Amino acid sequence: MTQQEDRKRHKRLRQPWPVIVCLVGVTACGIAWLSVSSRPTIANYWGQRMTEPSGLSLRPPFDLPKHYAWDPVDFFDDSALVALCLAFSNRDDAEVALLIRDVPDINRSGKHGLTALHWALACENLPAFELLLQHGADPDARMKETFAFGKFCGDFHCGETVIFCCVSLTRGKFTRAAWPYTKVPNHQNRKGQTMLQILGGWDYPTDEVLCDIVIQSGADLYAKTPDGWTALDLTCGNPGRRRIARTLLKAGMRPERTGLGSDILRTRWEAERSRLEAGRYPEAIDCVLEVLELLDAAATGTNACPNDQSCGRLREWPYW
Repeated sequence: MTQQEDRKRHKRLRQPWPVIVCLVGVTACGIAWLSVSSRPTIANYWGQRMTEPSGLSLRPPFDLPKHYAWDPVDFFDDSALVALCLAFSNRDDAEVALLIRDVPDINRSGKHGLTALHWALACENLPAFELLLQHGADPDARMKETFAFGKFCGDFHCGETVIFCCVSLTRGKFTRAAWPYTKVPNHQNRKGQTMLQILGGWDYPTDEVLCDIVIQSGADLYAKTPDGWTALDLTCGNPGRRRIARTLLKAGMRPERTGLGSDILRTRWEAERSRLEAGRYPEAIDCVLEVLELLDAAATGTNACPNDQSCGRLREWPYW
């Protein structure tokens, strides 16, 4: 290498552009991180699933009123309700218990049709939510108009009950708490879906415990969507719904009364088994094999799940 070539090489190495490009990249990444961390993300809402087996949440509650700076005065004209909603955000259980007694009508609705139960849900204050239910709060109270507020979470839609608002925010513990108080187990959301159909489809995280609770409340196993599908049809070929299909079949659902019919159901679950065997997922395969056994038992008229405590096993899953 000549002396002139060596000088050119050192001159190229002294160029500032690589350093400038690196600094710009690091700055852009930092700005993007700050913009995302300053507003709700998908993890804020689906983080509800990330709980330990003991049921302790791995994240703090996400308070929508605080995040969006909602003032209860703008939603309610009752001073007692306003004070109660403020106590929800403060998470003072003793104060909530005292203030509930001062509210003349716990189901009085405000702007958009919001009630105190909606506000406790928005604050993600489960103790207050349960206390309201015990004092007569109605989980079947419907929104009077759509309240759109979140980019990364569901809105409160017109005509939907508090329970379906829980579903919209994918807050399973709140849905479980409210369901025993509902008087309309077959209520449909704006898409024409019942709770069982939501559990069977893609719109909700898998929750076998809630499925059991809904079935025991008298929900219609054979209710169909506007497209003609039952909850069992919606689980078919859905990788995240094996346990829901098993629960429905254990509850006595007859596959021949579904929209797809027993033959197509079995064919699709056989395809699911083949797919899992190729991917080597032993736990999932066991569940699919149990679904196939229940389908065979239903086809032959035998009872694969006698009336004992093994039916619809109520188990706490680590997702909630």
